[in-house]
Amino acid sequence: MGRAATRIAVTLGTAAALLAATMALNHAVDPLWYSGGNKLGGRNFVFNERHSKINLLWPERHAYDCFIFGSSRATLLHQSDLKRHRCFNLAFSAATPPEVLAYGRYLVRHGIRPRRVIVAVDMRNFSRRRLAREIPDFVARGAPPPSALSGLVSLDAALFSIRTLLGHSPYARYYDHRFDVQVLPRARAMTIPACFSDVDRGRPFTTAHLHYYAALRAVFPGSEFVGYTAPISAWDMTVLRADGSLESYLDTQVAVARVFDRYYDFAVPSAITADPRNSYDGDHFMPRVNRLIAATLDSDVPRFGLALHHLSPGAYRRAFRRALDAFSRRTGPIPLRRDCGRRPAVR
Repeated sequence: MGRAATRIAVTLGTAAALLAATMALNHAVDPLWYSGGNKLGGRNFVFNERHSKINLLWPERHAYDCFIFGSSRATLLHQSDLKRHRCFNLAFSAATPPEVLAYGRYLVRHGIRPRRVIVAVDMRNFSRRRLAREIPDFVARGAPPPSALSGLVSLDAALFSIRTLLGHSPYARYYDHRFDVQVLPRARAMTIPACFSDVDRGRPFTTAHLHYYAALRAVFPGSEFVGYTAPISAWDMTVLRADGSLESYLDTQVAVARVFDRYYDFAVPSAITADPRNSYDGDHFMPRVNRLIAATLDSDVPRFGLALHHLSPGAYRRAFRRALDAFSRRTGPIPLRRDCGRRPAVR
């Protein structure tokens, strides 16, 4: 064998070995959740949820009669805590209303018509003029997810697999072996903020993006349509009073609630949201809090928060203002400053 042929053989052999190692690693850790997730440990770190959740769902897509939509706040709602239906949590980080609508249409495109739809509404989307859209091409086209082979040979997935083996999570949360989200031990109680950024100060909340949720309801005409605002730290909610946007926020909440059969506001200041041990950042609440949310969604008996479908708009507004004022009297004002790095979770 000549030198050129030897070099080619070595190159091809090295490439084959690297490919085999990549495939073996990605199969073992399975960051895209094609075959049940991480087989080398009980933790599945967050990697491209927009894609991986469909991979996880696909083999049993007709076995679920309930779906949960929302942003990362809703990922902490355990599907196993909801007892009335078999629910699949399709929430993913930074989800926006147009993305949620796209995934709803995708389910129906494939003959999935749940009896119950739960939507965690992120009110930040109602004070923003433009909403991001990051929809995988196969979801946009309504096609089945790409084959598992594409995930096995992915170098990006391999790099993430290595990070997983090293315990380097990009977030303070992870998916366990049941694909319920847990919080890493390093995530401690939230730090009470000394100030908030004044970014978007005074920008009102509006119903400009409400049509996405109305369209989502139309996608599932026979489903029970249940919505909620996820809990936010009581300190973050004081920004509404400080920047003059409280009334537009309440008006928008009332309008949002009308789209749903049942709607709960868990962000109203309460003993739950005023306890820093219940959240690690003021934005994401511990599984024990989300168990209370699951029990409320199943029973329609609020464990905390307000049930807007049981209140008149005026009664809801008064109850919210009382709760916010009572908390603010205890804590005093938190300044809004240009140089503060802490953006409030309500914004």
